Amino acid sequence: MIPVLTITSTRHHLWRNFGVVIAFTVLYILITVIATEKLSFVRGGGGALVFKRSRRTEKLAKESHKINDEEKLKQIGDSTSVSSGGPPSSEGNGALKSLSTSERIFTWSNLEYTVPYGNGTKKILNGVNGYAKPGLMIALMGASGAGKTTLLNTLAQRQKVGVVSGEMLVDGRPLGPDFQRGTGFCEQMDLHDGTATIREALEFSALLRQERHIPRQEKLDYVNKIIELLELGDIQDAIISSLGVEQKKRVTIAVELAARPNLLLFLDEPTSGLDSQAAFSIVRFLKKLAQAGQAIVCTIHQPSSMLIQQFDMILALNPGGNTFYFGPVGKDGSVVMKYFADRGFVCPPGKNVAEFILETAAKGGKRDGKTVDWNEEWRNSEENRRLLEEIQRIKEERSKLPPPELGEQYEYAAPVSLQTALLTKRLFLHYWRDPSYYYGKLFVSVIIGIFNGFVSISRLYAHGIR
Repeated sequence: MIPVLTITSTRHHLWRNFGVVIAFTVLYILITVIATEKLSFVRGGGGALVFKRSRRTEKLAKESHKINDEEKLKQIGDSTSVSSGGPPSSEGNGALKSLSTSERIFTWSNLEYTVPYGNGTKKILNGVNGYAKPGLMIALMGASGAGKTTLLNTLAQRQKVGVVSGEMLVDGRPLGPDFQRGTGFCEQMDLHDGTATIREALEFSALLRQERHIPRQEKLDYVNKIIELLELGDIQDAIISSLGVEQKKRVTIAVELAARPNLLLFLDEPTSGLDSQAAFSIVRFLKKLAQAGQAIVCTIHQPSSMLIQQFDMILALNPGGNTFYFGPVGKDGSVVMKYFADRGFVCPPGKNVAEFILETAAKGGKRDGKTVDWNEEWRNSEENRRLLEEIQRIKEERSKLPPPELGEQYEYAAPVSLQTALLTKRLFLHYWRDPSYYYGKLFVSVIIGIFNGFVSISRLYAHGIR
């Protein structure tokens, strides 16, 4: 005879079992609350730098213990000058010369962008013209809502909705499939895997985004040049989540440079969230990139007089995406001030040039008893005529050059096997360095297992086993 286990269902201990369920629920909530308050699995940024354990970091730690207090103070002062706007070292200047650049020129003519709005459409950009040459750093300026970021996204081919019209050319030819790989885009928010180190983030970008025909070692050597260029060598093994705001901004730029853009570098408000010293440091570094042959286009909001002088050209927009100035800044803003002075609006001595042109364009001002329409002033100006002639000259001259040999084109720069390997490795490292997710899953599983076990046992004893 095979013994058979049968359970008779009764309601004799119903309320006792209900009390047990309530007790387990209260116990679970109490443990969760206490664990949430007492245990912390994630380290926040803004404090001391956190480094990955490696031979390099151990060597740096041993060397730091050997130096005396005076040398420590000197090192702190040097690192502060680097992070707060000090000029790059001679080694950094040497790395500038090894950056990947090209002589191609990007132009855009009569650029318009329209989006659905209510029952109709709304025009965000209206007939914008301009160009970006190697060695030039262009600032996109305008009041809030003028369309600076929209223009930047449109030029970078990042718009997903709406209709873009106009002409965007590289060397007088339509944009090819290699355009986005030849550009870098730094978003306003510094989006990184917080558990990765600086070197790991740069190597990840280089291995996945540089062309697949480039040898792996050459990509890693290029990462070394970028680390040297941005003077991140001493903190290359630091965890990104522990970095400060200005350091993260440098890492954001470094990640895009590691992808080896040879055409353009787009930046969306690179000085946002930085103090004046850190902002000046970032802009000066971008200026050195431009002097090394990189074409740079970036939006900038309310720049100081010192910042605006670092830019070569200004593209200023009024609300509605209308251009009211595109041209050189000049020494101490002399060229842009002359444009407004010729129209009866003189910049007061000591006035911030950027604030002056934005305030003048926003208020309109009176001339001969009439309000000045700066959009119309620009369209009828000699400067606009010269701009259109320059764009036409660039298209005619550059289109005669032989097109670049692109070779075999792929949808992604890296093969699927490399993408899978690198992404899997990064995910494992993320969970290893930040185990809070797995601790939570383990905690929930254990508690629920114990809860279900005790409930089952109590029901067995309550109902009786036969």
